Amino acid sequence: MLIYRVDPAQIPPEAAPLQVAGENGTIQSPEPAAPKAPDALDSSLVSTTSTVSAGLDVPYQHDLLVVYTPRAAANAGGQASIQGAISNAVAAANAGYSQSGIALSLNLVGMAETPYAENGDFYTSLARLSGTQDGYMDEIHALRDRLKADIVILASEDSSWCGLAYMMGAPSTGFAPSAFGVVRPLCFSNHSLAHEIGHIQGNDHDRLNGIGGSFPWSFGYRTCDGTAPTNGQSFRSIMSYSCGSVPRINYFSNPRVLFNGAAMGIDYETDPANAADNARSMTATAAAVAGFRTDAPVLYAPVAPAPASVAPGSLAVIQWTNVANETGYDVIRETWNSRKNLWSATTTRVAADTTSLTASLASGTYRYRVRAFNAVGTSNPASALCATCGSDGSFSVAGSKSRK
Repeated sequence: MLIYRVDPAQIPPEAAPLQVAGENGTIQSPEPAAPKAPDALDSSLVSTTSTVSAGLDVPYQHDLLVVYTPRAAANAGGQASIQGAISNAVAAANAGYSQSGIALSLNLVGMAETPYAENGDFYTSLARLSGTQDGYMDEIHALRDRLKADIVILASEDSSWCGLAYMMGAPSTGFAPSAFGVVRPLCFSNHSLAHEIGHIQGNDHDRLNGIGGSFPWSFGYRTCDGTAPTNGQSFRSIMSYSCGSVPRINYFSNPRVLFNGAAMGIDYETDPANAADNARSMTATAAAVAGFRTDAPVLYAPVAPAPASVAPGSLAVIQWTNVANETGYDVIRETWNSRKNLWSATTTRVAADTTSLTASLASGTYRYRVRAFNAVGTSNPASALCATCGSDGSFSVAGSKSRK
């Protein structure tokens, strides 16, 4: 086995992701590829063992096929070494999802060597990987269909960047023909595999280096000087570009997750102009990506919305994040009964894609929660938050006291 000692400061950045023209995922290739005789996979070099973490309890799995060039295999030290490196990178990505509060995982459904010779240019290699009838790696598409891989990544020794991928805009299974990326194996240790797959999942770089992904908050997060509000911490998330010697950590941006006491992002409702919340974005795009390659639409119980917000008062406004795969939402209002010393709950059911509810309230103490539902089941409820709420999320109307 070949062991790399990597200086992170010497690793090149990932390239800016490529956007796709049209809602049906039509790819605008950087340059036309000259047709040639199709390549053929060596069946002895195709591994199709599913390697998703056993017992991982997540609502969505994104099935992943990784192919690699002969040069990538040779530089890694052989077939076993390159496949081991790929498996380790997938495991690291799954760890990143878990500790970032993202309820999805990668399922490595296959690895295979493809007889493709690097040309030195990531853009050309990505166009050839995603192209179906240009004579370059066309055999990969049949393998993808057979394995039902949602995402395909090429491990290549093109050296100009660490990686390149197409980036999904509005979440749609129509993006499936563009769910391709290229990654340099040297950069696996810097989370470049998770980074490029992140573009396919609708994420962009940090705000200074991105233009926006699936949502206005689909940005990575970084802090370069350790000043407030990051409590002296300097870090950058998986999707963020470098700034000086600040290390990339195995987290996606999420303002609800702390790293050494510092929030890992910025909430859209708090600061829309600087919002960075890849976790919220990926929660909303997960169902579309999981549906890129299926025999039929797969229905899962929806994940919980991001923590809701409430503007308290006699006319309360409750807002929450729209999630994927829901039939509707239950808005749960709990009213404090001081005589019985307990909360009593009433539920208002609203339609899919609804993201707010206005409620007229009498004098009393209240708190709200919101959960998504579909035919399979319901999500965990997301508590509503507000600046004047008590520690249990309660607020008072017309002078009644909130419980704290």
